[in-house]
Amino acid sequence: MKRTSADDALRCSFCQKTQEVVGKLVSSPSDYPRAYICNECIAVCYSILEDDRVRPPTTQPIQLVHRVVNALNTATAAAERLEAALRTPPPAPLGNAEHRALLDIIQRLEKLEEALARLQPPQPPTPNTTP
Repeated sequence: MKRTSADDALRCSFCQKTQEVVGKLVSSPSDYPRAYICNECIAVCYSILEDDRVRPPTTQPIQLVHRVVNALNTATAAAERLEAALRTPPPAPLGNAEHRALLDIIQRLEKLEEALARLQPPQPPTPNTTP
């Protein structure tokens, strides 16, 4: 059905662009109320749905545990080196940037330790051996 005036032109129900402006205009299956969606709005909807789609994890849980353990070991070694370095007095007092960097390292180490604790299976109760 061809529309004759600009006011009668078919429009996307979402962006209100006319049929002449968009590449494709898709009609709803029902006659009432008739709705239209253009290819541009379909692309936007698709990208929103893709963003919300649940994706399977890319790594297996055991691989994730190994990565966390390795990161924790690396962070622990770095913290030990840092602690040893802090035992010797610096040639000059620490500035704000160095102090913030140290606090950041400590916070990251604490987060890694918490993550590792959550990943470890619960320990079975120890049997009571008292007579």
